Order: sequence, then C-alpha cells, then structure tokens
Amino acid sequence: MIRRLRQLLLYTGLVESDAANDDRGAPTRRKLRLRPRVLLRIGLMLTLVALLTYFFPIARTDFEHGAFSEGTIAPYEVIAPENFKVLKNETEYAREVEAARDDVLPVVILDAEVSADRQRSLDGFLEDLNQVSVLAVPDSAVHHLQQAHSEIGSVSQVSLRFLINQAANYPTGFERLRSTVRELLVSSYTAGVLNRDSEILGSDGREVVLVEGDRERRITSEPIRGLEWYERSLQDEIDTQFPQGTPAEIKSVYELVVVFLTPNLTYNVEETERRRDEAAARISPYKGTVLGGERIVDKHDRVTSDHMDQLRSLSIHMNRAIDRVPYLYHLQVAAQAAVSALLIAILFVFLQVSRPTVIASTSNLVLFSILIIMPCLVASYAATVSAVTPLLVPVALSVMLATVLFDTEVGLVVSFVCATLCASIVGSLSFGLIYLVTGAAGAYSVRPVNRRSDFFYRSIAFLVCAYLLSTLATAILLFSYSSFGESFQKVRWDLVLGTFTACASSVLTIGLLPIFESAFSVVTAYTLLELSDLNRPLLRNLAIRAPGTYSHSIIMARLSEAAAEATGANGLLARVGCYYHDIGKMIRPHYFIENQKGVNPHDELQPRLSALILISHVKDGISMAEEEGLPRVIIDMISQHHGTSEIAGFKKSALESSAPHEVRDADFRYPGPRPQTREAGIVSLADAVESARRSLNASTPEETRKMVQTLVKARFTAGELDECDLTLRDLTRIQEAFLPILDATWHSRVAYPWQHERKRVQLGRRREVL
Repeated sequence: MIRRLRQLLLYTGLVESDAANDDRGAPTRRKLRLRPRVLLRIGLMLTLVALLTYFFPIARTDFEHGAFSEGTIAPYEVIAPENFKVLKNETEYAREVEAARDDVLPVVILDAEVSADRQRSLDGFLEDLNQVSVLAVPDSAVHHLQQAHSEIGSVSQVSLRFLINQAANYPTGFERLRSTVRELLVSSYTAGVLNRDSEILGSDGREVVLVEGDRERRITSEPIRGLEWYERSLQDEIDTQFPQGTPAEIKSVYELVVVFLTPNLTYNVEETERRRDEAAARISPYKGTVLGGERIVDKHDRVTSDHMDQLRSLSIHMNRAIDRVPYLYHLQVAAQAAVSALLIAILFVFLQVSRPTVIASTSNLVLFSILIIMPCLVASYAATVSAVTPLLVPVALSVMLATVLFDTEVGLVVSFVCATLCASIVGSLSFGLIYLVTGAAGAYSVRPVNRRSDFFYRSIAFLVCAYLLSTLATAILLFSYSSFGESFQKVRWDLVLGTFTACASSVLTIGLLPIFESAFSVVTAYTLLELSDLNRPLLRNLAIRAPGTYSHSIIMARLSEAAAEATGANGLLARVGCYYHDIGKMIRPHYFIENQKGVNPHDELQPRLSALILISHVKDGISMAEEEGLPRVIIDMISQHHGTSEIAGFKKSALESSAPHEVRDADFRYPGPRPQTREAGIVSLADAVESARRSLNASTPEETRKMVQTLVKARFTAGELDECDLTLRDLTRIQEAFLPILDATWHSRVAYPWQHERKRVQLGRRREVL
C-alpha cells in the first residue's frame, strides 16, 4: 500500500525522489522530497477551495411546505411522519402570554421603620428648636440647628428664623404648626409613599402585592402616591388642613414635611418582572398533538388556519430534528468544500490533460483562481443580501476573459465550472442554466477577430440575446404566477438587469484584458494584432537597415501562417513570430547574404569567426526583443527558430583549411534550444525553406516540391522537431501549404521586347568570339 502511494505521488509530480548509493555502490531506498514550487501550487489550490467554501451561504434550506397558504386549495395530501405537538398561532400565543403577564400584580416592599424614624427625627428637631429659641439669638440658633440636624439642609433660613420666633414668642401657634406637620406625615405614611411615580399608582381597582418582611398581602393601589406627587400636591393638602395659616406658616410647614417625608414603599421592578416571566413561562405554546400517520390535510381540501398551524409545527419539528444531528454544520462545510474541490479539479484536470503548457505556469494558476473567484464572490453576496439579484453574477465576464486569454475550449470549461459553483452558492437551478447559457455565448462571441471593436459589439449582441432568451425560458418553465401580467411585471426587471450585466461584462472585459495580459504575461490575439503592424518602429528599422531580411521575414510570415492554419496551430502567432525572428540581423546586416550588394565580408574572415557572427544574431535579437518589451512567446521563437542546426557551409570551409581535429562542432552550431511549440517548429521550417528557395536556380513546381521535402526530412531526421508537437501528418500538411506560396512568390514572366533584343545581341557577340 505504501509503495503504491509513493508511486502515485511520483507519477503526479508532487514529489521527486532522491536516489542514493551505499559504500558498495548499491542503490539504497529512495527518499521522497516535496518540491517547493509544488508546495506553492498546492497552497494556492487549498486557498482557492477554502475561499469558495467560505462563499457558500451558512444558512441551510429548512424543511417546509411552502406550497400551502390559508384559503387556497391543498395541492397534495400531507401525512404526519411522526408524533409532534401543534404550536399555537403566533398572535394567539402572544395574546395569552400578555394576559398572563398582566395578571401578575406589581410587587411593592414596605419599610415600616421609615415612618417611626422620620417622626422621631421631626420631634427631635422641633424640641431642639424650642430650646435654642430662648437661649440664643436667632442667627446663632439657625447656625446651631443646621450643624446639629443635617437633614434640614433644604429648609430655608427664613423659615428657620420664623420657626424660632414662633417657638419663642408664640407657643400656641408653634404647637399648632407642629401638630399640622405630624398629621401630614402620619397620613402620608399611612397611605404609602412610593419611591417614584409609576403607572401602578392611582388606578381605580388596581391592586399591588405589599411585601412586609416575610409576609405579603394584596392591597389597592389607589391611596398610594409617589414622592414626586407629594412635592407637587402638598401645598393644596396644607391649605385644606391649615386654612387659617399665614403664608409664612404654610411655607414653613411645606418645607418641614418635604424634608421629613421619605418613601416607605419601594416598587420592586426585578421581582415583578421575575413573577411575570414565570407566569408567561407557564403558558404552553402548544394546543394539541398530531400522531404519526395522521392526515394533516387532504388533497383538494380548503386550507384553514388550523391546517397552517399544523404544517408550520411540522416544519419546525422536522428542522429541530435535523439540528440535533451531530456534527451537521461540519458535515455541511465538508460537503461544500468537496463540491468546490471537485469542480476545481474538473478545470485543472482538463488543463493538465489538454493544455499542459498552460497549467505548468504558476501565474496561470493564480489567473484561473481570480477568474473563478470573481463571479463566486458576487454570487455569495447575492445569496446573503436580498437586495442584490443573482442576475448580476458576472459568469460571462470570467468566461470571456478566459477565452480571449487562452482559447474557446478553456473558456467553455470555465463556463461550466463557474456556472455550477455560482448556482450552488445562490441555490437556484434556474440561475445555473442562465449562467451556463450566457457563459457559453460569451465564449463563442469572442472568437478570433481582427479589431477590438468587433469583439465589443459582437459580445454585447450575443450576451444580450443569451440573457433575454434564457431568462424568459426559465421564467416560463418555472411559471408560478396567477396571470401573465403578474409574470411580466416580475420578469421585465430581470430582463433589464440581464441586459445591464451583458453590457457591463463586455465593457469590463475590454478594460480588464490589458491588465491581465500585462500582469500574467499572457499573449492574446489582440496583442498579436498590434504587434503585426508593420509600421511599428522596430519593423520599420528592420526594413531600412536590413531590407533583404525584412523581405525574407514577410515571405516567411505568409508561409508560416498558411502552414499553421493547415495544422490547426495559431497562424497569427506564427506570422508575428516571423516578423521578429531575425531582428538581430540589424546589428550587422551586411554580414548576411540577403542584405549584401556584391561584396561579401566573409571572404576576408576565418570560417569560425564568420559562424560566430551568424550565430550572434540570435542573441542580439533576444536582447533587442527584451528591450522592446516583446512577449516571451515571441522571444522564444527568436531563440528557437534555428534550433541546434549546423552552419554547414562555414564548417566545410573550416575542414578544408584546417585539420579535422581542430574544428569543433559546437563552433558551427546554433546554441538552441530546439523548437518547443508547433508554431516555433513551423517558423523554423519556413525559415529553412524560404532561404533555400532563393538559392534554387530551377523554378519548376516539381523541383520546388523536392526541395521542400528534402529540407523538411533533413530537419526531422536531425532531431530538430523532436521537442515540439508536430506529427508526421502535420509535416505533410506543412509541405503542401508551403508549395502554392513558393510557386506564387517565384514565378516566371513573359520577357519584354527589349529583353529579347538584349538576348539576341548577347548571342551575336558570342558567335563572333567563337
């Protein structure tokens, strides 16, 4: 089992093995070692799966019978699957609970010591006042009373002087005043002084629970008043009991009563609420029981409020049973992660099988992750925020970007993965169908075009039609409205939002495409179209400084594009690669025969130096391309278009002028690498064929065909095409694609009359010489 696991890890490339030998040279057991790059890719994959799992809404779909509503006809029969209790209607239950709470009387606590204590304090104060009134002057007496009785701090000095004067000079009036204060305090404490005004006071027939120590009794709340009420109404009460009192007497009585009136009743809110909560808890939320197997509602019955209560109770009962399943939340998260991982695996397995060069780049892995996250993020937001419609999920945006950046097949797979993920997140199959249709339409709408404007208008047209048709189709398929008018009121906004999403996706694709191209070094058809402009400074300099090379590149481009289209390769990429493959010849153009005008500088050089100059144009071209900022795929074509082929002419000259052992093969061979892609292989063959055709004197189609076959066979047998994906069938198609262009490029023409005359004169001169 362990051995099979090791073999699987080695096969997938996640690990590499380190083989070691012992002292005797025998191989020891292999050790597995994880590659750092693979660890990074695994981390990116796990992060992507974790993010997609997080995007899934946490809330699950509850068990319910949503097709039933009160007053309608039951669409199907409902049988109780097991015993459950029927909950009361929410309004009914709330009314019973409120009634139970209202039946609980407010709890008021009596402090019997307050009345006696305050009266003793009053008697002590008045007795002290009576004594100091005859022993001290008024100001000293006032000061003494304020120091001895801190509770009278709110009694004014005017009232204190008046009381001192009454006690000293009018004992009868002072005694009447003392009696009035006592009676007011006694009557107030007897009725009850509450610590605050409350709604429990002053109501006719309203009772409270009076708690005194360990005893409690029910009393009427009508005579009880709050302390604030006494402060507001005390003056009227004094006027009633002390009708002959002077203003000074009434003021003094009022201030004394207020000072010595302290609440003896306390409204215990906490205890009252506790008792009310207990009373509410005793109200049962159930009004009956349904047994398992009992019919709740029959098909075609009119649904009543009792039926709705039973159906609602059944849903709550079943959902509670589901909640009791152990580890349900963790299982749901694991299921969400599994769905995300499986869908992501579909995309990356497809890329691994059919596009291994694409998935080999870690930056492309990040790019695909971003393309998947964008619509899923919006879908997650739409699933949790009711104000956001799922029609705004930009699946088509990611699909169009993937199609333009790579190809249509990749875009379709991205469409399937994103549509399925977003449909799972929003929890709607109908929206999943819309995402899938619009994604496929987006992939088809951005097939290769020659101008970005064509791409823009075509994608908008395709996407708008796809959104409108798919939205209408799903709305009709899931028709659940009472009339077509009601359905249209709902669908029309969906159509508007779909049209907006279609236009926004096209606009965002145009805006984001350059960012993705530069950030992830992806070359699209639009970038190649811009590079194919022959008026670009680099190509114009090539035409001026090396016109022969420029002409050679233009003809090569026609050959390569035709061959690429015949074999299913990227013709535009092959054509652009031809334009730039020999830009390094601009450094020393006259050393290359196509740019020479009768003088060959190689005649004065040693063969090894001449070969070095020819080989250097590849390195010079790479440097110029990097300085110009050309894409990596074009730079690779510059380095690969000669592969590791041999410069046979100069090597032969070296062998003739030197001893064979002094001639190194590496000095007369291009450093490579060999062509790695189909397009690079086609460019390499077109370069060889076009150069050889210029040196061919004969111009018959049969000779041209033989020349092409010889060159292609030589490249194949030399192993120059071993590292690209060209098959033997492709090589045959390439040869057939080359021939019409070669014959059309170098063809014979009818001679002009002056050419006939010149030829006749030359023949006459020869005869004279002979």
